[in-house]
Amino acid sequence: MPLFLFVSAALIWGSTWYVILLQLGQVDPMASVTWRFLLAAAILFSWCLWRAERLRFGWRDHGWFALLGACLFGVNYWLFYEMELLVTSAYGAVAFSLVIGMNALHARIFLGKPLEWGAIAGGSVGVVGVAFIFWQELSLSWDQPQAWLAIALGVAATWFASLGNIIGTYCQSKGYSLNSVNAFAMLYGAVIVGAIALISGREFAFVWSVQYVGSLLYLAVFGSVLGFYVYLRLLHLVGPTRGGFVALFIPIVAMGVSIVFEAYRPDLFAALGIVLILLGNVAVLKRRQTK
Repeated sequence: MPLFLFVSAALIWGSTWYVILLQLGQVDPMASVTWRFLLAAAILFSWCLWRAERLRFGWRDHGWFALLGACLFGVNYWLFYEMELLVTSAYGAVAFSLVIGMNALHARIFLGKPLEWGAIAGGSVGVVGVAFIFWQELSLSWDQPQAWLAIALGVAATWFASLGNIIGTYCQSKGYSLNSVNAFAMLYGAVIVGAIALISGREFAFVWSVQYVGSLLYLAVFGSVLGFYVYLRLLHLVGPTRGGFVALFIPIVAMGVSIVFEAYRPDLFAALGIVLILLGNVAVLKRRQTK
């Protein structure tokens, strides 16, 4: 089951990189994120009603759901989009790969779990591998004045996402239905992103084109409902540190999608990056088997 969840999360989120490109230039990104999570929340609420899953919670429970939505479906998306307005999304991929170390630290602080130094070491090798995959894009924009601001935004976004990982793990430990939790959290996240967009003067629009509606449905159903379900379930089973390794394999899947649909041809640095990611993961798995 953990392997199935791991592969599913990597395949789903790796493919969303290409699908997100289909939405750019038509509607403001913040508005698209709001529509995405509103639709995802509506789907999950409908599913919960059909399955008669619990939807009545106390105000403290809703406090946790709102915090989860703010971190995992709200603020982190806002910061990532602000970063991508400055530089290429390659910075976001490298920043998000830091989630392994952040998850380990947050799990130690908030959940009392011991630090998994082997996983952190393997994750560090994987972070270097992700940087190598996007080396060409990073080298072209490294000297831009906004590069350091973009890095700060990406790291901050990953920090909020990591907090969301821990909160999601905590909610599952309380026995809450993951579908119910995600339904409320995505609703709160959509409201937060929408409020930030309105306050910052972003224009809300919707394009009734096959490309935009189709990509929105894919991001809502697969990228949100299914993607976050399998990912948060994975964190519950194997822990936030090891579950965070999904972040290292997303760029590999995204690169494969680009090879098929965009005629992308990886260079030597990209191949070396893949090798480093695999070596980091194999080192962790071998250490676990030895123990």
